[in-house]
Amino acid sequence: MSRLTGKTGMENWSILDCHLLWAIEAAPTAEQRKAPHMQNAFYPFYLHQGETTITYRSSRETHGPGQWVFPKMDEGKHRFSDDVRLLAVRFTAKWPSETSLFDRDQTVVFSGKESAGLTRTARRLVHFIERHALLGYRRRGSPVLTGSLSDYIRLQPLFHGWMEAFYLAYNRAGYEPVRFGPVSERMRPCIRYLRHRMLSTPFYERELAEIAGISVSQICKIFVQELGMTPQSYWNNRRLHTAKMELSNTDRSIKEIAFSLGFSSPEHFARWFAKIVGISPRGYRSQGNGG
Repeated sequence: MSRLTGKTGMENWSILDCHLLWAIEAAPTAEQRKAPHMQNAFYPFYLHQGETTITYRSSRETHGPGQWVFPKMDEGKHRFSDDVRLLAVRFTAKWPSETSLFDRDQTVVFSGKESAGLTRTARRLVHFIERHALLGYRRRGSPVLTGSLSDYIRLQPLFHGWMEAFYLAYNRAGYEPVRFGPVSERMRPCIRYLRHRMLSTPFYERELAEIAGISVSQICKIFVQELGMTPQSYWNNRRLHTAKMELSNTDRSIKEIAFSLGFSSPEHFARWFAKIVGISPRGYRSQGNGG
């Protein structure tokens, strides 16, 4: 995706977290017809027919056929009409700070020429997924991608095509990507380490100090300067994001999720989650929150 680089170094773009969660072209399931708006990941959709209303805390939007809609990032609920048929892609495009690649304070809509590339590349994703039977559904109706490593590797060029169409549509509409800013040489390996480190074992800031070859106090200072948070805060943000995604999009038990995130017990995980989110993991799941 060379067009994304602008005047920013390739090494800085390499810490951008982009991955496909799923892509579908179908009528929504019964559970999806009245579902929470998936606010954290991008959830654009194209309606072939029918309409959807998204009710936010302080506003309401209704969208009909013939346009690509990129909903804003806010708490809300979808209500799809009975006759709706949609083409939708769910994906992430965010920086290590959890900031989205593009500002999402308002809904963005594309039609005509701007939407052609989005439709073409989205359908390529869907056709590959359908041809190889990679799409499954959880008990609560949420889609999930499955497949082998070979499937994953072959899917990546198609996803990169979608990402380029996504970027070009926003760029032509006058939107600039949110830049993370220069990342120091010492920070890049630390960020990569934290992105790929297993969440199931306790994290200690001295691990990053050893990678960077400096003291713990120095690595914490650099993190605050460049990311606006300490390494431990970054780690907890990653655990929280993963917890929300697991609760929203999988059928794994809360006990399984707790241990996979490195908590000593489900009770410890529940207290930690409730303190940050204001609701228990079980309550968050029962509300059907979108990840």
